[in-house]
Amino acid sequence: MNGRPVLQIGCYRYYRNNRSHGRKATWFCYKNGNKPACKASVIVIDVHRFTTTRFGKPAIQVGKYRFNRNNRSSGPRSLWVCCRVSSGCRASITTINDVIVREKTIHNH
Repeated sequence: MNGRPVLQIGCYRYYRNNRSHGRKATWFCYKNGNKPACKASVIVIDVHRFTTTRFGKPAIQVGKYRFNRNNRSSGPRSLWVCCRVSSGCRASITTINDVIVREKTIHNH
């Protein structure tokens, strides 16, 4: 498996497509030894979850990534930046009244 993540549904195992980026991920069935190639696939869409940081500040969790609200955001429009922004990650989310209107979901980590 080489340390790759595996999705298991019942007795079937799936590996994540390397080209899957953003919220939508495609998982393909592993080929089983002597059996014919499995053509099954699963599409998983990450769900945005509004949460708080350990310090009580608002955050959005998208899959394994967390976005913190920018301090300069006021009023109905908010800019949310990846928690790894200090490491140079430029991924961000823009919301208006807690509705996501724009996403830049390419991370560098």
